[in-house]
Amino acid sequence: MGIFQTTGWIPASEAWFNFVRDHPEFGVKPTESSWIHFQRTHAKALIDADVIRRIAWRGRMLADTSRFDTATFNLLTTGSVEGRNRTGSAAPKIDYEGQAKTLHEAGDGLRQLLGGKQPAAQTVEPSHD
Repeated sequence: MGIFQTTGWIPASEAWFNFVRDHPEFGVKPTESSWIHFQRTHAKALIDADVIRRIAWRGRMLADTSRFDTATFNLLTTGSVEGRNRTGSAAPKIDYEGQAKTLHEAGDGLRQLLGGKQPAAQTVEPSHD
């Protein structure tokens, strides 16, 4: 059995509250409600990356303080624990005429179809019902 580092783990909710206080740019308050929403949305990705772990006591979780902030920042800004991939895009690939493309590449293809022109922006007027 290998040696496991047991220091640097704190309750995941505490790690979240610290993160939110340190990053006011996200506009999130350090409340129980924000923690519940965050963990319902992102806990699986953080567990899969071994940044947080469920413990066998009342559904609580522990967070690795050495990786929680970076992983959470990446999740909130790119949708991935790892952040941007090597190509500089965290955008998911979509199937475009049988060929996987990023949304950016698909936009380039659309511009080519339009003869190099930028697609026209559509505006939606509010209804006054």
